[in-house]
Amino acid sequence: MTENTASERDSADRPPRPIIEGLTPYDEIDLDELGGEALNVFITYDGIAVGQLIVFNWTGADKLGNAVGFSGDVDIADHNFDPRTKRATVSLSNAFVVAAADGYAFASFQPTFPALEESMRAFCFVGVRPHRLEHMPVAQAPKSHNLFIDPDSLGSAGATFLVPAYQAMQVADKVTLTFVGYESDGTQDDTWSKLIDVQAQHVGQVLSWNVPSSYFDFI
Repeated sequence: MTENTASERDSADRPPRPIIEGLTPYDEIDLDELGGEALNVFITYDGIAVGQLIVFNWTGADKLGNAVGFSGDVDIADHNFDPRTKRATVSLSNAFVVAAADGYAFASFQPTFPALEESMRAFCFVGVRPHRLEHMPVAQAPKSHNLFIDPDSLGSAGATFLVPAYQAMQVADKVTLTFVGYESDGTQDDTWSKLIDVQAQHVGQVLSWNVPSSYFDFI
């Protein structure tokens, strides 16, 4: 028999964490993108319905460590509840968001009618932070051997080059493979390149290009 830890049992009894709209892949609120608008936070829980009441909590700190917080009642009403998705939208005043600029915040909620446990907490950075440049993985040629590609073995299909998924991969990324050939004396030959617009089916998967066999005639 499998026994759950106290933490796992507690998590199972609590409503799920809110969803903060528009976070970057690094869990950041882009304040330039937000502008002066309110921040939308989506919540749901078992049995959510119009006429119920929650307390919404926003706690955090600015870059100097000064505490930032807001707690207030939110009615689940027709104007903020989507019966199809079973989600309610909480619009957090812009002032409470920018107060934590260059810091961080947690969002949570607790239904009071009906009375339930406080939800799990959603974490975010407030403002876009400087990111360390992520280096793309090295392209790999499955038909190569000891860094050598035999043109006679390629056939009409050419050579396939593969690039593993990278850490921050997301829809709408543009990834270009560029193939540059060089003669034995170091003279540059023709260049081939092709761009892939990353779609949902690409995310987390290996990217693939086929370089035509004609680009290996110089070898």
